[in-house]
Amino acid sequence: MNLPTGSGWYAPVLVLTGTCVLLLILTVLQTPAHAGQDLSPETPGLLPAPVPVQPGEIRYPFIAESGMNGTVSRSYNVPLATGNVTVSADADIAVYTGARNGTKYAIAPPETTVEALAPGYYTAFIVDPRQDGFFASLLGSLRAARRSHGLSDDGYLEFVTDFVQGLPYDVQADIDPGTPARFPVETFVDGTGSCEDKSLLLAGLLSREGYDVSLLFFVPEHHMAVGIRNPGPGFMGTGYLYVETTGPALIGAVPSRLGNSTGGNATGTTAISPPLVIRVGNGTKEYTGARPVAEILSDREEADRMIALLRPQIEGCTNQDAGGNAAVTSGGGAECNRTLIARYDGYARIHNYVVAHVYEQSAMLPGLSRVIRNEGDGAGGSGPGCLFGNRQSCLSGPWQELWKRFPACGYS
Repeated sequence: MNLPTGSGWYAPVLVLTGTCVLLLILTVLQTPAHAGQDLSPETPGLLPAPVPVQPGEIRYPFIAESGMNGTVSRSYNVPLATGNVTVSADADIAVYTGARNGTKYAIAPPETTVEALAPGYYTAFIVDPRQDGFFASLLGSLRAARRSHGLSDDGYLEFVTDFVQGLPYDVQADIDPGTPARFPVETFVDGTGSCEDKSLLLAGLLSREGYDVSLLFFVPEHHMAVGIRNPGPGFMGTGYLYVETTGPALIGAVPSRLGNSTGGNATGTTAISPPLVIRVGNGTKEYTGARPVAEILSDREEADRMIALLRPQIEGCTNQDAGGNAAVTSGGGAECNRTLIARYDGYARIHNYVVAHVYEQSAMLPGLSRVIRNEGDGAGGSGPGCLFGNRQSCLSGPWQELWKRFPACGYS
C-alpha cells in the first residue's frame, strides 16, 4: 500500500484495498425486503485526472453533483429476541448516483503516508453533508424501533450493530484490489458492502447517535472494523471494543484471522498489528455490556475447545467393518460412545446456542446460563436433562451427522 510519487502534480490515491475475511459460523440473518431497481451510474466510474493543488494541500473524497430526480427506498429485516423488525429509509437518487460517480480517491503529496492520510480520507465518506437526508431517514426508522421495543442505550447500540452486520458481505469487492470504498448511502441502497463499506456505515450511524466510536484500520492486514468505547482498556489497549462488521458477531469478538484468506497478509489473532484508531464524531456514550458478552465468549471458547478434544476420542471408539457398518473397537464400546457423545452433545448445544442467538448480544446470557445448567435452551425448545442427556433431538446442524456416523451408540 504505497503512495505514488510525482513532481508538481498530485496523484489520486486509493487508501485501502485488500481483503476482509468473514470467519463467523452463523449465516446472514438479515434479508432485504425490497425489489431491485436499475440505478446504474450516469457515467462509467473513472479515476479523476491528476490536478494541480497548493503545496501541502490534501483533497478528500466527495459526492458529485447529479441532476437525477426521485428517491429510492430500501427495507431490511433485523432480528430481535421478540421477532424481526423492519428498518426502512429513503435516499435521493441524485445523492446515490452522485456517490457512485463521486471522487473516491484522495489527492495528496507523494510523500504523504497512509497513516497520515487515512483519518481524513475515511471520515470524508461519513461526514459528506449530501448524505444528511439519508442518515436522517434511516435513523428515524432505527429510533422508531428503539421506542417500540424499549431499548436501552446498550440495547440500541447492539440493534444498530446487528442491522449493519446483517447486510450481506461483498466478497468480490474485497477480492478486487481496484474497488474503492462506498459512501454509506451506497452501502445501504446496494444492500451489501466490504469491511470498510460496512464499517463506515456503522460508524456514521453510531456517531450521529452520540456514541464514542472509531474506525479500527489494520494497515498490514488490509482490514477495517469499528471500535466502541467502553470503560475498560478495550482491544489492544485502545479503549475501544472490537466490532467486526462483515457479518453477525458479538461485540468484542475478534476473528481468528484478519486479512487475505489465501495467504499474503493473513495473520493469526496473536499476530494482529495494532490498529490505526480513527475517531468518528464527538460522541460520549459508552457501551457497558462488555462483561456479559465476555462471559458468553468465554463459554463458547471453552465449548469449542472441548468439542475439538472430544471429536478424536469419539472417533477412536468405533471403526467400520467391511460392509461400512459401525463396529466396536477393542478399546472402545457402546458405553464409550454413549458417554463421550453425551458430553459432545452438551458442548455442541452451548456452541449452537451462541451462534443462533448472536443478535441478542449481552441479553443472551440468561438463556445461555440455562443451557449450561442443564435447564433447557432458554427458549422452551428443550426440557431438563437435555444438555448431557441422550436424546437425538437435542442435536442440530452438523451435530446430527455425529449420530449418523455412530449408529452403534444405541440412541434413536
